[in-house]
Amino acid sequence: MKKAFIYTGGSILPENITEHPKADDIVIAADSGYKNALSLGERVEILLGDFDSLEIKDIPWSVEVLTVPAEKDFTDTQLAVQTAIDKGAQDICIIGGLDGRLDHTLSNMALLRDL
Repeated sequence: MKKAFIYTGGSILPENITEHPKADDIVIAADSGYKNALSLGERVEILLGDFDSLEIKDIPWSVEVLTVPAEKDFTDTQLAVQTAIDKGAQDICIIGGLDGRLDHTLSNMALLRDL
């Protein structure tokens, strides 16, 4: 079963992260979730977002960058989940999705329900 890890911009405590991507897992960062992935020492394959909270000038060339418009109907995390599904993920782990902005937290909870 293909697994995806999605890193979001919510607050994380590294000691609370008990699961890490394996070599064949899909690793996606949603906008400033890139900083969280790096702080955990994780590799990122795909970085997506409108980049309202992250400058992309220092992103390595090995990272696929998907830029989406700021005016959109979905959050960066929702788009990251859809990208993971499009890449064949059947199991998705969201890191940092339930802390930070209340509107994003509620959206992520609804996203989990929909999945």
